[in-house]
Amino acid sequence: MLLLTLIAAVSFTLVSCGDDDDDKNKAGEVTEMYGLWVCITSEDSWSGYIAKDQFVGEELTINSDGTYTSTAESFGYTGKWSVSGNSFVAKTSYGKTITATFSVSGNYMTLSGKTNEGVTFNYHFRRK
Repeated sequence: MLLLTLIAAVSFTLVSCGDDDDDKNKAGEVTEMYGLWVCITSEDSWSGYIAKDQFVGEELTINSDGTYTSTAESFGYTGKWSVSGNSFVAKTSYGKTITATFSVSGNYMTLSGKTNEGVTFNYHFRRK
């Protein structure tokens, strides 16, 4: 159910100061997200409950056209994503909204945030 939170499943620590170089850096970080990722650690929490590594092994493909696919049913299998300010926002095919920050470093990506259902999450991925 919570892999949707993967997106965004996606710690997006973009800092915008408003100049052209910052805009280029932001675009570069977003393009680094494109591709196939496999979850290597996950943590979800809601109502005092914590689920660890529930989505390890699930895959997430982030496409450059603003769509994604996932092997996790709870993530909706498909959806759309966008970047707004410093936030990565995903909308699943089931109508769930996920807001996250993300960071990409080489072949690793971290997504941390919250769903509109109140689930907070922290996922780590490796490029596949």
